[in-house]
Amino acid sequence: MGHSATIVDDNTFKVRVSPIRADVLHACDIAEDIGVAFGFNNIPWIVPPTNTVGALLPINKFGDLLRMEIAQAGFTEILTSGLVSKKELFDHLRHPFELGKAVVLANSKTKEFDTVWSLLLPGLLKTLFSNKAEKLPHKIFEVADVCLLDPTTDTGSWNERHACILYSDNNKTGMEIIHGVLDLIMKKFGVGFNQDTGASDGYSI
Repeated sequence: MGHSATIVDDNTFKVRVSPIRADVLHACDIAEDIGVAFGFNNIPWIVPPTNTVGALLPINKFGDLLRMEIAQAGFTEILTSGLVSKKELFDHLRHPFELGKAVVLANSKTKEFDTVWSLLLPGLLKTLFSNKAEKLPHKIFEVADVCLLDPTTDTGSWNERHACILYSDNNKTGMEIIHGVLDLIMKKFGVGFNQDTGASDGYSI
């Protein structure tokens, strides 16, 4: 497999990955190589010692409920790519690009997909731009993970679930539309309104 291994103790060994094995990204890839070398058919069949039942992660269940509430308010869900360009993430939002503000790919195939999004707004604006000929008003939303830099993690980043809603119409700001959806969501999830922006409970605008 191209690896070199040394035994640490009876239950632990250390593997040095060959530089030509660019496909090895995680410890599970080492385990897969061991399974291939030993032969998957040679692994004895046993009954698992624990009996578990699969279930949705709480954050995914919450996200599904959130999508349902926003869709019932008359908005259409969109699914956009998690990769955007630096211009879409920074320049088009009038934020100057700075290293350390987003995950940037080192060897992207194209400049249109060279940055991992840290905001959902660029995807919604890009969708709006591509559908300018459609009948107004435009009411779209997206609930997805964004990638934020965090040097304390083993990968240098972590995912956070975000929701973004966009409303567009002629000669209308639509503030009351977005405000209404926000109030609806918070009411459904039992979060009260609190005018004190420094309060730890409730939400404010």
